[in-house]
Formats: sequence, C-alpha cells, structure tokens
Amino acid sequence: MPARPKVGQSFEQERAPGVAEGRSTVEAVGLEIRTPAGTFAGGIKTRDLAPRDKKTEFQHYCPGTGLVREDLSGRRLELARYR
Repeated sequence: MPARPKVGQSFEQERAPGVAEGRSTVEAVGLEIRTPAGTFAGGIKTRDLAPRDKKTEFQHYCPGTGLVREDLSGRRLELARYR
C-alpha cells in the first residue's frame, strides 16, 4: 500500500502469476470508520479485485491499526476488539 494513498491510485496486493494476482484501487481517504472495537479516524477504503477468483472486495484500513472492515460477497467483517 502506498504511504500516502490518493483516490484513484492502484497498487498490487500480490503478484504470483497463475496463483495470486490481486490489485487494489483507493476508493476514499480521510474516513471515520465505526466498528464494534471503536471509532477510527483517517481511514481509507480500497476496492480489491482478484481476477483469478473473479471476486471484488472492499477493505477499510486505518493508520496505526490496519484492516478494520472488509465487505465481501454480501458479508461484512469488522474489527471486534483492539488493544
């Protein structure tokens, strides 16, 4: 992930031709994200495309915490506890 992500910027999540070829695009920056673990500021939202699996997921990351929410195939996973 870029150090200073900007909306529209794309980057590779993984590059193993024929095995894993995920690519992410930054959808939003500066988000406040609420989860059961708390409210996190300065978040970004990415759209992740896995062409081999034909899946698109949305992930939310926050500085100092990492992944706090993931939306995939009609399911939402959220950070439940944080120390």
